[in-house]
Amino acid sequence: MNNLNEKIVSLSTILSEKRGTDIDTEYFKNLKHDTLLDEVISLFEINKSNLGYSQIQKMQSLNDHGVDILMHFGEIKIGFQIKSHFDVTENNFAANVKRQISESYFHGIKKLYLLICAPINDDSNNYQFRISHLVNEISSYKFKYISVFEPQEIILQLKNKQLISNDVIQRMQSNYIFDEVSNDEIKKMLNLLLAGNVKISNPNQIQRIKKKASNLKKLYRVLKWTDIDEEMNKKDLEMFNNLLDDLEDLNPLSLDFLSISIQKSQIKKISYYQELKILPKEIELELSLSPKDVMEQIAILGKKFKISIDDDSEGLDYIFIGNYSGIEIFVFIKNFCDKIDIKVKDIITNLNFELFDE
Repeated sequence: MNNLNEKIVSLSTILSEKRGTDIDTEYFKNLKHDTLLDEVISLFEINKSNLGYSQIQKMQSLNDHGVDILMHFGEIKIGFQIKSHFDVTENNFAANVKRQISESYFHGIKKLYLLICAPINDDSNNYQFRISHLVNEISSYKFKYISVFEPQEIILQLKNKQLISNDVIQRMQSNYIFDEVSNDEIKKMLNLLLAGNVKISNPNQIQRIKKKASNLKKLYRVLKWTDIDEEMNKKDLEMFNNLLDDLEDLNPLSLDFLSISIQKSQIKKISYYQELKILPKEIELELSLSPKDVMEQIAILGKKFKISIDDDSEGLDYIFIGNYSGIEIFVFIKNFCDKIDIKVKDIITNLNFELFDE
């Protein structure tokens, strides 16, 4: 049995060794999402001797992309998506879960666990049909990538938080095999989960709907650019929409990387132009990336944009973002977003250049 297989079986055993009842799941009633994350992590910490993970992270960024907890086994990563009582009460529960599953792949994880930590009944509703319908739909796809645990399966483990016997885990490991998930399966999964709303030709790339700028009038007004004639506007539109075309080729993680880099950067003024700079550590923390991941993203973005890592006069390594087509366009975008108090990702990650228009 390979190392990944052992981790998958160990985790599945720890999460579902004993099954509870509908009444047991009342424990989940009104538990906050953040509290549930702490409880899941506590269960893993108690069983760390059986798991042997090198790092566990609670994803607190708004850019969590469908993963609430990230577990590292060296280079191998496994993700966990936790659904609370509140999540299950929402009318778009199933649609939200499927969207988040499709986003989770961009963390580079080998396996995703969906843990539904909600009561089967509360004071006014029974959620068994809603939960079972989602579980049955996901199960029908036969994805090895994802394992779903219903409330009754996980309740006793989270409530009691006991160390599972190594003998039990070894016995389970001898009975199960987990195969590596192929790119073809990921592509099939994304297409099914997104129900044809997004075309998937490559599992690392979602072709999203881009929104081009048509006049840039809001950009001009906010940045106080005056005396813009028709010919200048035409050239500006061409440049901005060329940038949009280049952004469209990037995967969501690279778009988020660029967005965060612009949002949190400082403007460095040089004699005849400006560029952006940011410490790599800020992006590592924001997006839960390793230094190696950061270097990979710089390499990806560096194929299209003037972005590199180098030391500054302070003797510290910074990521520098320079001109695009000879223009300080990323500085303009940062200033525009700062002045009207919107996130850079609303423009860059969402490919929405209409926000520059009026």
